[in-house]
Amino acid sequence: MADAEWWMCHDVLVQVAGRLRDGRPLGILTGAGVSIESGVPSAGGVVALLERHGLVTDRGLAYQDAMASAFPTDHERGAFLRSMCSRKSAGAANQTIALLCRDFTVGPLLTTNFDHLLEQACVSLADRPIIVSMLGSPSAIAESSKSIQIIKLHGDLHFDVTAHSDQEMARHHAWLRDWSQLRFRPGSSLLVLGHSGLDAPIRELVRDLLDSGTLARVYWGVFKHESESNVGIVEALQQECGGPDAFVLFRHEGAAAILSQLYELAAGQPPLIETVLLPAFQVVTGLIHGAAEVDARALAGSAAQADVGRLKASIRDTQLRLVEVRADDHAERAFRALAALAAEQSESVVTLALDQADTLPNDESLIRALTGWVARTTGEVVEASRAQHSLAALAGLRARIVINLAQAFQHQSSAQALAVLATALPDDAAIWVVSDVHADSIPGFEPLTYSARALVLPSSAGGILEHIRRSVDRDALRRFLVAERQGRTVEDLIRSAICYERGNRVVIDRTRWTQPDYFPAGYLLDAIGVAEQLARTTNSFEALNWSSDLESLNFSAASEYPLRRNLYTSAALKWLLGAA
Repeated sequence: MADAEWWMCHDVLVQVAGRLRDGRPLGILTGAGVSIESGVPSAGGVVALLERHGLVTDRGLAYQDAMASAFPTDHERGAFLRSMCSRKSAGAANQTIALLCRDFTVGPLLTTNFDHLLEQACVSLADRPIIVSMLGSPSAIAESSKSIQIIKLHGDLHFDVTAHSDQEMARHHAWLRDWSQLRFRPGSSLLVLGHSGLDAPIRELVRDLLDSGTLARVYWGVFKHESESNVGIVEALQQECGGPDAFVLFRHEGAAAILSQLYELAAGQPPLIETVLLPAFQVVTGLIHGAAEVDARALAGSAAQADVGRLKASIRDTQLRLVEVRADDHAERAFRALAALAAEQSESVVTLALDQADTLPNDESLIRALTGWVARTTGEVVEASRAQHSLAALAGLRARIVINLAQAFQHQSSAQALAVLATALPDDAAIWVVSDVHADSIPGFEPLTYSARALVLPSSAGGILEHIRRSVDRDALRRFLVAERQGRTVEDLIRSAICYERGNRVVIDRTRWTQPDYFPAGYLLDAIGVAEQLARTTNSFEALNWSSDLESLNFSAASEYPLRRNLYTSAALKWLLGAA
């Protein structure tokens, strides 16, 4: 950004920050740009996605025309939106907006996005009730100074009524005026971020709000690299709305960077972005968040000293900064040892386990978790797409980043991400990676071979462990072991190294045995009862996992008991008919 542009942007932020400090209310309008950093495609990206899947034949189609051509019904369109936005998590821009709502008089929040990332961030980081309204919903009319109001201007992806064309958006605009949804306090301003201004009904809405005196001023941020034709549209709107006094137009590098500066100007400190989002919100909305960061202290505390000593000579004594430890079947042991070694060298340590983040692509989980840790450690907040720029803030901390890539699955994208991150790493920081021996090497990293002697396991592998998913809480595992009737305890399994604890979860490591001992099938029916009960009493995500485990148990029971075989076949047929 040129100096003049930066100072114009800075002056705008000083004005907005002054309003925040004085308690004068500020509304925020967000567009697709705020969600792009979370992996939700832009309008052009959606058209390319439709073309790639054969739903349209011309990638040059306008977004509205492409959506109309690809989906003849609202139901089909809604299904596509849900698939496109699933398993996405709020990025730094959404999270900083949530912090502004928590700490200042900010609201309502207007968004043209269909996703739930803004709500997700507000539930995670703010401590106020949240009211969400959308097409045809009068829920935001009841004003509450304690609540955060989120108004979804174009609809919500969980409902098959969403606006995409100008005609559909105009109906939403009429609804907003009919219900008087947009209630701003006197003297309010509106900050527009991540919106190109291409939606004519949104421009009309802003014009109406200024003409009616509902708003005192609009601050409209345009991305620095936005096309000049799009900028011209916003400049024309500025003239229609009374010129620069009422409508302030400024250029910026990205919504996350602007909001971070705004927060620092208003509060005197950068926002502390948390990466762990509340599971309660995930249950309500169906979002899944892949959290790669694990407790570094707990990980280091459980390392075997023999493993730590084995790695010291290779890493510490040679002062290697970029290391890829090629582990055999016991990558977990190497991961714990590297965490312990990192703790010896620095207090700034983060440990990331991508095998704990299987709900997102590994490279996405890696970048999000790492940028979140840097933000909490240094206050430096950047968009995920520019994660390497945040690493410079680690200079002087002797930071140690320890990453377990685990399996070779999706290793290549993670390797490419690590190679890019390594180019921006300060000289006093290090990245140590544990990878599968079958994976390709990471460019720029020194490969080391780690081999642990095979574990001699007692005759306790197998049984119920063959059927349940990788990690469970202690109580659930204990209930299954009681149903198994073999006298095993959770402590027995942890001591045997078949399982290990990470946080409040017990992870079952199936690499610790090759041919599990056979257990009598009598435990299956009791275990099925336990799984059915857990599926009914846990949250919706846990229930999905238990249903998967229940499928495995039922399949095993069907091979043992003729009656169960008939029940299993009948249930499978019903499912297939329903799917058809």
